[in-house]
Amino acid sequence: MKKTVSFMLAAVMTATILTGCGGSGSGNSQTAQGSQASQGGQEASKETQASGGGSTEGGDITFTFSKVSYPSVTLPDGQTSGDNVVLDYIRDKYHVNMVLDWQAEASEYNNKLSLNIASGSLPDIFYCDNYRTFLQLAQNGLLADLTDIYDANISDTIKAIDKSYNGRNFEPVTVDGRIMAIPAGNLDGQQNILWLRKDWLDNLGLKVPETLEELEAVLTAFVNDDPDGNGVDDTIGLVVSATEPVKGYNHQYGLEPIFYAFNAYPTYWM
Repeated sequence: MKKTVSFMLAAVMTATILTGCGGSGSGNSQTAQGSQASQGGQEASKETQASGGGSTEGGDITFTFSKVSYPSVTLPDGQTSGDNVVLDYIRDKYHVNMVLDWQAEASEYNNKLSLNIASGSLPDIFYCDNYRTFLQLAQNGLLADLTDIYDANISDTIKAIDKSYNGRNFEPVTVDGRIMAIPAGNLDGQQNILWLRKDWLDNLGLKVPETLEELEAVLTAFVNDDPDGNGVDDTIGLVVSATEPVKGYNHQYGLEPIFYAFNAYPTYWM
């Protein structure tokens, strides 16, 4: 039986519910069937019941989900991963009850997900960052076709984010011209800011660089031309992490922006 799965992308920012993937199956496959969800939840309730996914209770739609857990992240007293203000917001505003089925740390998440796939006990909604797994599901016809549902329900905020990617974010999750999964997009943390010492620029008579070539010239001058004027060869042009010059999301002291300027995105599934 195919399940309906609804996926909230950036719940606090979106204006409607999106549809994702989930289901039951065996081996390395899962089944999924998409349905449209309205803000009031009534249209979605009927379609969800018809397709065999999720459940309804008191007019609300209930979906189970899994997530990656981060031990270093703490929540306010009285809140947990399965009971918090974000899930309350989704339930109160969209009439969707999100029930945490399981969570695992990043190092163990994919292993647990594989076990769920093999046993046919997947939650309705889950995060997948393994492209091979996604392709296996899609190529076996086991994922919901989300094309029409996504276009009909996406909020203006997410539309603007999608537009900024010029369609590139959907290329990996599009199979035979149809959207088979919802790609993640960052609402924060994607901008790394370069800080330069203005007093050093002024001392060397340099302007704020606007291109990579100008930046290279400034950093070279910072190293070689004694910008602090102490007569000692002790200045550093750019502070970079010695052990992790490239790490990925929300990384400090990394060289990611240099790669991005050349349309290269290390550590990211594009």
